[in-house]
Amino acid sequence: DIVSAYSSQRLIAIRVNTLKTTKDYLQKVLTENGIETKNVEWYEDALIVTNASSRALTNLELYKQGNFYIQSLSSMIPALVLDIKENEKVLDMAAAPGSKTTQMAAIIKNTGEIVANDTSRERMFKLKKNLEMQGVTNATFSIHFDTMYEVCKLLSFQKHGYKYHKIWWIFFVSLLKKMSTKYKFTDKQGVYFTTSTVAGWTDIFTRDIYPDILLNSIRFCQNNQ
Repeated sequence: DIVSAYSSQRLIAIRVNTLKTTKDYLQKVLTENGIETKNVEWYEDALIVTNASSRALTNLELYKQGNFYIQSLSSMIPALVLDIKENEKVLDMAAAPGSKTTQMAAIIKNTGEIVANDTSRERMFKLKKNLEMQGVTNATFSIHFDTMYEVCKLLSFQKHGYKYHKIWWIFFVSLLKKMSTKYKFTDKQGVYFTTSTVAGWTDIFTRDIYPDILLNSIRFCQNNQ
């Protein structure tokens, strides 16, 4: 299954930006431009593009105006599982380049607040550009998490009256030790946290033990900053 997944042609998927347009209008204009799409049964705002490349899509005025975001289907799942509600405060701990951040902003209709954090100043420029293009107005920006100390520092905001309703942090590239030298393990005694590309879905969101581990880790940071 893994070999076949990597061997098959990758689907090109887009997400309708409901902050700026509707699915019906977007499909209508795409059809007028000769671009065919298919619905995704488990997500109303997702479309699969069947006859155009990503580059062709980025040349469209629809894209430049922020009416849709080119985003893999697997990348759309986390924001849905997070089940955020309007007026909630969300901490996105690895936000750049902004696919999930813009998706969450659309889900809660630019209400509440999203703290969009990333470790890289360079990636932050791309994040801000994407959020502006997508019409996101409820986001603030933060650059933290090069070290465990900074992880605890940002999470400690909750102790000073700033309470996050939801925290999205699954996609840390590194947590206890900053990864370097092109993601090679250079210290055999070091502690590393790594992720890989999703070729098939796992049960991380359906087994109680996983959220328990994440929540216990956050509590440790808060209590031992």
